[in-house]
Amino acid sequence: MSTKLHNTSLYYGEIASGSARMPVDQYQTVKEVADRLKVAEATVRHWIKSGELRAIDIGKGWRIADADLGRFLTRHETTPREDAKGSPRKER
Repeated sequence: MSTKLHNTSLYYGEIASGSARMPVDQYQTVKEVADRLKVAEATVRHWIKSGELRAIDIGKGWRIADADLGRFLTRHETTPREDAKGSPRKER
């Protein structure tokens, strides 16, 4: 079974000192990400194929690490909302 990453130069199960290190992230399916973001599964697949969202193809379908989804969402944030005085509102 070959494991390949999409849109990255890192390899799953990095080789460190002769032993494979497994990532500690939790992984979600395309459907789980689509449901969470309330978009179509095809949209999530488009983000993966275009390189916007990093994912791993494990043979049964794409898996998206929580950290990669977080980076994707951060890159797609808009500017902070402004308060009535025109200053960016601080996060609480």
